[in-house]
Amino acid sequence: MRKLLVAAAATALVAGAVVPGVDAASRTKLKATLTGAAEGAGGDADGTGTARIRLFRKKVCFTIRMQNIGNSAAAHIHTGARGVTGPVLVTLIDTVSDATTRTGCSGKAKGATQRVIRSIRRHPRRFYVNVHNAEHPGGAIRGQLHR
Repeated sequence: MRKLLVAAAATALVAGAVVPGVDAASRTKLKATLTGAAEGAGGDADGTGTARIRLFRKKVCFTIRMQNIGNSAAAHIHTGARGVTGPVLVTLIDTVSDATTRTGCSGKAKGATQRVIRSIRRHPRRFYVNVHNAEHPGGAIRGQLHR
């Protein structure tokens, strides 16, 4: 009986070790370096930041850090190659805040459908993140997504 319990415990440990690997494989980590100069809409000249994006099957999670842009009012993932302005695909931020770091997750209601997530995962450089504020409603800082 004791050998059976030990064998069952060992099997559970091995199965537990495999499951996190499967879960980790179902997410993709992307990043972007954000600058005012990259924003085609005339961004904030001294504005900078970073975006860390984690794509899951049914949601997009993010951490955006911003410097020298004032209060952020919105942030999105857009379709568009470097230098090309494109439509919003996923809304990341839709509230005004003076916080220099914003985090959260966006689901289907904010545009993060499985189809959109799959496209971003397959070709991240075809998409960009930008952050908007009152002074730069077209975008204060922007950066292309990459692995």
